[in-house]
Amino acid sequence: MDSPARRDMVTDMAIGLILENGLAAVTVRGVAKKIGIAAPTLLGWYGSAERVRLIVGQTYCGRWVQWVQRREFRDGLAALLPLTADEVGWTRVWQAVLELARLDDDVALCVGDAVACERHLAGGV
Repeated sequence: MDSPARRDMVTDMAIGLILENGLAAVTVRGVAKKIGIAAPTLLGWYGSAERVRLIVGQTYCGRWVQWVQRREFRDGLAALLPLTADEVGWTRVWQAVLELARLDDDVALCVGDAVACERHLAGGV
C-alpha cells in the first residue's frame, strides 16, 4: 500500500539523483538502488516508471509550494530566489520537475498549481 512516508522516501532518493546527475538519473533502477531495494519492488509499489516520476513530481511540488509560501510573507518576491547552497539545490530540483512536466501531462497537472502560486507572488510586486 502507498503511504506518504513511502512517497517521501522515493522523492528524497530522486532528489539525490537529480542533484548528482540530473533528471535523466531518475530511473526505476536508479531510485530503487538509492533506496536499497530491487527495481521490481519499486515497480510493484507503483506499477511503472511513469508513475514513479509522477509521485516524485507531485511530492516535490507540494514541498516547493510550502517552502515558497513560508518564505513569501517574510521575503516577498525574493521567496523565489535561492539564498543558500541548499536552496540552490532545491531550485535545481524544481527546475528538473518543471522539465519533467514538459514531458509528462500528469506531472504538468500537479505543477500547474505551483506555477500559479509563483505567478501570483510575482504579480503582487
